[in-house]
Amino acid sequence: MKKGLIIFGIFVALLACTLIVIFPLSDALSTNNTTEIDGSNTGNDTTTPIVPDVKPDDDIIPEVNPDDIVPGPDGETEHSFTFDPSDYMLMVTCENEGCQCAVRQEGEHTYDDMFCYNFSATRKEEIEGNLQEFYNMLDYVGEYNSAYHGYDPNSELKTSFDTLMDLFANFSSELDYLYSQYQNAYLLYYIEICDENALNYAEITDYYNEKSIEYYLTFRLIYDSAYREYFVNHYGESNALYYVSMSDSYSSGNTSSISKRLGEIEVEFLAIEDEKTSDLVPVLYEEFVDLNNQLASTQGYNNYIEYAYGNSYGRSYGPEDANVMRSYVKEYISDVYFYAVNCLQTYSSLEMSGDALNFYTALTDSVIFDSVIANNLVHDYFISMSSTENSGEFFTYANNLFKNGNYYRGERGSAFSWTVNSVPILYFGPGTYYSGAFTFVHEFGHYYNNNAGKYNSIDTAEIHSQGNEMMFLAYLETCLPANILNDMYAVLYYTQLTDMLGTILLASCVDEFEYCVYTGTTPDGQPAEYTAEDYDDLFISIMDLYGIATTFRTTYWRSVTILHSGYYISYAMSALPSIEILSIAGEYGYEYTKDIYFKTQFTRNSDFESFLVEVGLTSVFDENLYINLLDYFVNNPKDFSY
Repeated sequence: MKKGLIIFGIFVALLACTLIVIFPLSDALSTNNTTEIDGSNTGNDTTTPIVPDVKPDDDIIPEVNPDDIVPGPDGETEHSFTFDPSDYMLMVTCENEGCQCAVRQEGEHTYDDMFCYNFSATRKEEIEGNLQEFYNMLDYVGEYNSAYHGYDPNSELKTSFDTLMDLFANFSSELDYLYSQYQNAYLLYYIEICDENALNYAEITDYYNEKSIEYYLTFRLIYDSAYREYFVNHYGESNALYYVSMSDSYSSGNTSSISKRLGEIEVEFLAIEDEKTSDLVPVLYEEFVDLNNQLASTQGYNNYIEYAYGNSYGRSYGPEDANVMRSYVKEYISDVYFYAVNCLQTYSSLEMSGDALNFYTALTDSVIFDSVIANNLVHDYFISMSSTENSGEFFTYANNLFKNGNYYRGERGSAFSWTVNSVPILYFGPGTYYSGAFTFVHEFGHYYNNNAGKYNSIDTAEIHSQGNEMMFLAYLETCLPANILNDMYAVLYYTQLTDMLGTILLASCVDEFEYCVYTGTTPDGQPAEYTAEDYDDLFISIMDLYGIATTFRTTYWRSVTILHSGYYISYAMSALPSIEILSIAGEYGYEYTKDIYFKTQFTRNSDFESFLVEVGLTSVFDENLYINLLDYFVNNPKDFSY
């Protein structure tokens, strides 16, 4: 599958492998306003109030590697830890009196040796040498002639063809190697932003794209050679002709050069220091849109957005269906969002201190890998989720993640799940948004499904992650003491709810923006032509339709539309049922709702609308969903007295 998507560049192949990138609403929120609480400017560039900047007690303790513990002055170990040998996630505090140092049991780092970049000039020469031998054989046998080149299983030509197929299989294996090197280079470039990783990433992106295109072009070369009858016999007539037609699609026009240029644009975009302000982003995007539309036309589509919905992401609905959903978002979700914002402002004005502040800070403003409170709450949540019959060992997968060490932390601001070198991995960027408790729970929803459930659409995959966040929020209400809940849960609840509602609004804006740009239409359906100078204004005009032009960053489209073109509607499509999951938990309880969540992991209905109904949720194309959400969250305010 990864090779078949190369016509639209590597950036599409990434998403086919479930690369799920989170861009924070804290980054997306407008910088036009700062919130002042109790008369002091917090410096937080959002319109969503936060808890006053009070330092929590020192029980949020950084993780320490047991191997780094140094002996005390008398030669004795300075710390003493007792681990459950089967638990690699739980953070354990030092048993020495007064010592608050906490560590996890050291993992095995099972996959570390797999993630290294070792593509070299020598390996490139070997690949080119083997390819030359392949081409030499084709030149030697010459062109196909039906009078002389009939199929004979005992002929020298058949023996020669078998040798050619061995070389062709080697070519395919080399492509797999190049793709793994691309994956490694991509991951390493996220872990460390440096010149070496940038050069490696650019090198392998270009060469992998080049060889992928060349791979498809060879089908026509084999078919036109004296090996034709053997080629058809080897693949079967229908498959052989399909491969030849695919080969022709690459050789005709500028398909190869366009695909190559799309990969280059991705590389150039990642090298931009600040895409929010760079003048280069709109210029690159204008070229990017034109190239994608050109390639979509070769596949018989009017524009790329139509192609992407059905092919890149395998959606069961089209852009017109999404337009219906967006109309409901405009009518209802904006009201729910601003109601939740007002509630958050009200509850945030109340004093928070002691344990309540510690827990709130741990859950919203701490790195999970460093916070005992956040880590162990998530740990216990995973165990709680594993208590249901349909869980598929939820905690076991989390525990093995820490045992094997296939999660990675880095410098580039994002968080995602991916399968690299056939190993499901998680990546977490710097800061508390990209490495916080709720982000970890979000990405683990993908990771769990990659191991246990195997998603059947990109939209259901996001329910696995966003729904997991809402389940975690519901779980916290069942496990925290009443004194903590009374002082902090309302703020936590509306913090997460506004984040999820904001995701729906912003993702819908991105999708409508892309639809207008790729189809050359205005939001009301009139013909339009856009250039680089128009994009910012267009996005602002669309944000106005959702009532959020002064709430969110008006250049947000720049961050997501090149690396994840046509994808963002899935965040909205999945956030809606995820919020419904939270409402069900509020009405029927956390334990009841666990079964619905796990049904989203294992239900196989490929039609998204039917899938939602089958698991016990409401279709995102049904107006009743939006009416019910408005009624639950706005018309029946939640009671936060415990």
